[in-house]
Amino acid sequence: AILTDPNTPVNIEITRQNGSSDSVSVGWEILPGSATPAQDYTDNSGVLTWEDGNNDNKTITINIEDNTDVNESKEQFFVRLYNPQNGATLSSPHYLTVNIDGKKIPGAIGFEQGTIALNEQSDETTIEVFRNGGSDGELSVTYATSPASASGNEDFQSLNGTLTWADGDSAPKTITLTIINDDDNETDETFNLSLAAVGDAQLAENSVLAITIRDEDSNTAPEITISENFEVNTSQTTQLTSSATDAQSDELTYLWTQTSGPNVSINNSTLMNASFVAPTQAATLEFKVSVTDIRGAMSERSVTVTVKATVQPEQPTPQPEPQTSSSGGHLGIFFLMLLSVIGYRKTVNR
Repeated sequence: AILTDPNTPVNIEITRQNGSSDSVSVGWEILPGSATPAQDYTDNSGVLTWEDGNNDNKTITINIEDNTDVNESKEQFFVRLYNPQNGATLSSPHYLTVNIDGKKIPGAIGFEQGTIALNEQSDETTIEVFRNGGSDGELSVTYATSPASASGNEDFQSLNGTLTWADGDSAPKTITLTIINDDDNETDETFNLSLAAVGDAQLAENSVLAITIRDEDSNTAPEITISENFEVNTSQTTQLTSSATDAQSDELTYLWTQTSGPNVSINNSTLMNASFVAPTQAATLEFKVSVTDIRGAMSERSVTVTVKATVQPEQPTPQPEPQTSSSGGHLGIFFLMLLSVIGYRKTVNR
């Protein structure tokens, strides 16, 4: 790639290598990129020809238009060689990027956010500083810590320095902060890390980072509320519920684990409420929930779940179906007649 200024012609040398026998030629053309033909450069194309025995360099001249927009950024177009004739071939590179310089966009320097909180026992922490919105030219900023309620070299290590980005460099730079861990029972404290521009450097919105040091000496562990031990049926989807409070109103993390019984898979094990599917046979399971605050204090509570086998209801004894016959009516008549005869005989014997 080459860089040229507006209103300045660009000359591109084309070479014939590895021989000069025979007459050869190659075509060239301009392909637009972010630059616009006629507005940013004069569009053109052509054919370059070398006679037999000639291997002098040829020159392509492209006129670059004046930049009437002072806020126009860097733009580019491409020059391509193609269609070599009479046995000639193209070697690399046969594409060339032409950059037309424009308004310098150096970008702005700042932190990703305006506030962070660090535990007192965190020791060293790396803070990233970003160059966003451009990378033209060299850019520098200075940085320094300053106390607020926290004291330099007592609660944090004071420091200062300079960060520099080279032209075209937009990679984040880092500052290492050191928090001093003491045994004092104290409230959370703060200090600042500030950036200052050097020369024409621009600062982003977040140029001051307010840092809170969270004290762990006065910290109390979370208090957990969990359900009492309970019973469930086999194969039943079962909920494990908990809640927790923290005296410092810190963010809390949860972790459910199984501590005894046939192994089951816990769903949503990192949430306040989890669930599992009970085994297919009777068993006793025990689960533990651990709740940890951002300062590292942790509490644990356990719950026992008894899985009871489902009792199957007794099936009623099937009753035989009454026998039916086409001659049943005649049997009934014969039986009644027989009783009548017996009764008659008893009467006669008297």
